Amino acid sequence: MVIAPGIIRIVIFCYYMCIASAISTTPNMLLGRGMMGDGVIKLRRLRLAVEETGYTRPIEFEIFHQQLREMPGPDLLYQMGQRYLEHV
Repeated sequence: MVIAPGIIRIVIFCYYMCIASAISTTPNMLLGRGMMGDGVIKLRRLRLAVEETGYTRPIEFEIFHQQLREMPGPDLLYQMGQRYLEHV
């Protein structure tokens, strides 16, 4: 977005992360995606960079993993919350 000649403003409208690429040894590209913190991407550094642009909207994470799908819902939500606080 150009505000005035020579001035450019970065605007991010949504923030979505697919964690498939974060795991160096993904066993299955569809159902082997990791949980926040499982891979090599520094999620907190990425989030802070996005927030520096002024982004304040929700962050969406896409996590497909067979073992996670089989966990009881409350346990999975607890683990997701802990991972978010620790890594994002």
